[in-house]
Amino acid sequence: MIKAILFDVDDTLIDFSKLATPIHIKIAKKLKIKIPDKYHLNRLWGVTWKHIADKFWPNLDHNKIKQEILNEYKKHKFKPIPGAINALEKLKNNYILGIVSSKPRAALIFQLKQTKIPYKYFKLLYAAEDTPYNKPE
Repeated sequence: MIKAILFDVDDTLIDFSKLATPIHIKIAKKLKIKIPDKYHLNRLWGVTWKHIADKFWPNLDHNKIKQEILNEYKKHKFKPIPGAINALEKLKNNYILGIVSSKPRAALIFQLKQTKIPYKYFKLLYAAEDTPYNKPE
């Protein structure tokens, strides 16, 4: 008998790559650094941001790039995947719900609040800082 359901966040509950991919490309252009191609960038969502930065910008200051990207994220509004909130409403009373994500907890909670996905539905929020290993390790 299934007692719990664990969710990933990006492109499962939150429509992430639709905004994140163009934002990464925009910031790369702005900073005049290597512009990641959409195909390879989209295939990397789900791994840590450090892994993505190492892949596209191995010899650059990742903190500066990350800050620019985070500042750009704040100008936009992420949206829930259509039907996600309704599905969670139906599941919350019959199952223990949890989230397992490679995102830092603060970013995870910020995006759940922004999309109006009630994070109180989740008994477990397992974020990047909860494990010494992240994808792809």
